[in-house]
Amino acid sequence: AHTVSPKELVPTVTAGKVKIYDGDPDMKGLTISVPSITSDVVAVSGVGTYRSILRDASNNPILDGSGQQIWFRDKNVEHVGTPRVEAHTTMYDVIDKKFRVENIALTGADASNYRLSTNVLEGTDGRINQRPILYIPAVKTYDGTDFLKTKYKRDSHNDYRFSGGVLPDQIKILDPSDNSSEKLGLINNERFFYSYGPHEGSGGSIETRNADSGKINNQHVIGADLNKGTNVLPHEVGYNAAVNKTDSHITKVVMQSDPAGSGFLPQNYVLPGENHPSLPGGFDTSNAPVRVNPKDIKIEATKTYDSTPNLSSLTLTTDVTNETLQYSSVTTATEHAGALDASDVRSQ
Repeated sequence: AHTVSPKELVPTVTAGKVKIYDGDPDMKGLTISVPSITSDVVAVSGVGTYRSILRDASNNPILDGSGQQIWFRDKNVEHVGTPRVEAHTTMYDVIDKKFRVENIALTGADASNYRLSTNVLEGTDGRINQRPILYIPAVKTYDGTDFLKTKYKRDSHNDYRFSGGVLPDQIKILDPSDNSSEKLGLINNERFFYSYGPHEGSGGSIETRNADSGKINNQHVIGADLNKGTNVLPHEVGYNAAVNKTDSHITKVVMQSDPAGSGFLPQNYVLPGENHPSLPGGFDTSNAPVRVNPKDIKIEATKTYDSTPNLSSLTLTTDVTNETLQYSSVTTATEHAGALDASDVRSQ
């Protein structure tokens, strides 16, 4: 009698260590190989995930009961050092990431003739690269500033914040399912978030670290003929490159983690013009256009009946600091007493 022992095979990860951020910790392109097997039908499979060290709020590793570092499945891009401040944004130094492949198993008609040397593989040369944002449009109503957002003061704080701006559902990224095509919106409906411009902090100090974040190059309404109707963003219905244009664009954006917890982290994306071979240059009207819409003004006037439709004076309110409008002439729809509409106001 004799016994035939299964032949030992040593598995290795031969592909799928690197991917572009897709909001998932899984190594979806994972390939595990074993030494060449002649004539036998044997396949090998396993489940791989990227890992990171669990850390506390001070960025110190959290240890388990035996004093060992705790690793967890992590979907995010790994980076090192302090983000580099560039003219139009910040950049991250992306580094390799640990991975773990579990449940490695042999299948096939001849699998019983072999055994694996291990069912688990680990490595430190995995990587999740940043996903490019290809297009980041924005819209604002004219407010007399060159900031994308409108400033307001919080209730009881000497702290100025901003609202409005970037159109998150119109942001274009490389499609996670097909890196040769585009997709509207971010991964898993993450909420695009960026730091605000200068604001007043505690004690009246002015925070200027990201003073230019959220700025645009032109505060005014711009169009092919300075008309609202022709100021159309490239992604909008009715855009025609021959007649429509917007001469305004974002000049700087410093992305930040979404405080609302949508999962958006700045290191996971790369903006147009950052250090990426397919995204040369910086922001311009082709990749970060801004449409500035005209602001409605309030018109008020009163008069005593004098049998004419003419008004001797009226008030034009813009609600824009240090801006007033003049007018050259005005008439009303009717000369009779009651609520009147200014039918022809020519501003200057």
